[in-house]
Amino acid sequence: TDGILWTLMDAVPEFDAAKNLTHVLVSLTNVTEERNAVEALRESEERFRTLVRDIHVGVVLHAPNGRFEFANQAALSMFGLTEPEVLGRQVGDLELTPLDERGLETPFADLPVPTVLRTKQAVRQGTMGWRRPGVPEVLWIFGNSIPQFSSDGSILRVISSFTDITELKNAEKAIHELSTQLLKLQDEERRRIGRELHDGMAQTV
Repeated sequence: TDGILWTLMDAVPEFDAAKNLTHVLVSLTNVTEERNAVEALRESEERFRTLVRDIHVGVVLHAPNGRFEFANQAALSMFGLTEPEVLGRQVGDLELTPLDERGLETPFADLPVPTVLRTKQAVRQGTMGWRRPGVPEVLWIFGNSIPQFSSDGSILRVISSFTDITELKNAEKAIHELSTQLLKLQDEERRRIGRELHDGMAQTV
């Protein structure tokens, strides 16, 4: 748009008593700056979408009403969803069950995006799980939800980014179970040795 003057034009006809056209009043308003700003914003959003489309981190944009505006392929693949199933809908429409770090069901009002919309504060480094229809394994993700503000201070959208940490979470669970089992075996071994010592000393006496 460099070198181009963009104008908003109004043309108003004037007639005489006999209803003959006598003049046309033309007014021009210079809207070049506004046009350039809109074009720059469009190009910026296009660069953003191109950047996040193919990365392995899930990226989702939510409108101020909580509805999905955009979800990249990584996010869709994690949840086993498609764009038509997601765009224009809210999380509560997707038959997903959110879980906290302990595996307990979380109310939708306490999820990161509703929390950001309510408090206007970012939610960072959060871990949560999702149960998906027909999938026995819980999807565990780790990520952030950050508000993007408009010029008047209202929230324009919420940008969420997250990674799949299901394998890490399952490994932590396996280590915890192994540690618990080891402590149990150690306790049982101490009890066995204690009984043998007790029985041996009793026989000796």
